[in-house]
Amino acid sequence: MATIADRQHFPNHSNFTVNINGTNITVTVTASASVVQEWINTTVSIGADLLRRYRLEVALSMDPAANTLHLCVGVRCLIFQLSRADCIPPNLRSFVYSSHCRFGGFWNRGHRQLLLSKYGLVMNYDPMDLRLLKGGLENLTTEGIIYECHGFRVDLKEEIRTSDWNQEKLSDDQVLYACLESYCALNCGVKLNLWLLGF
Repeated sequence: MATIADRQHFPNHSNFTVNINGTNITVTVTASASVVQEWINTTVSIGADLLRRYRLEVALSMDPAANTLHLCVGVRCLIFQLSRADCIPPNLRSFVYSSHCRFGGFWNRGHRQLLLSKYGLVMNYDPMDLRLLKGGLENLTTEGIIYECHGFRVDLKEEIRTSDWNQEKLSDDQVLYACLESYCALNCGVKLNLWLLGF
């Protein structure tokens, strides 16, 4: 079960607190390069110890048309409205290319090529499809994978996934969908030891 517990709107971004099964996730929604730059700087600072010792696990997902990029690290998620962005911040380019980060998600074949062709964002490697890390997951739906990894059920409606992610103001349902998918993917990656992989 996921609910929006709080929200704050600012001129260039919005912050949401999303509660997923008792855990509060901070979600930043923005089309502003400066907000994305600050989010990445904070994320790298928080994860500095992991970056030194291992690799930073990052969930990466997008809507089908790649209008938005969803990143999640720890209990912090970002929804970057790429199609409405004023520009792509340099540190985002460095972040998605970094060999010190391990990107993972669900059903993400083609994400790397989409980011390159639409926005010139170069990833060092394809994000890992977490379905392939454990036998029996490859044919499950995203909801099924989340249940297998976490033991609770979520409702990821197809009409939300395929809705208009290019609109200026994303709906609450879109924010919840992106947060649920990214946060649950991140924690599936943690449980399946994504950071140990040498790709």
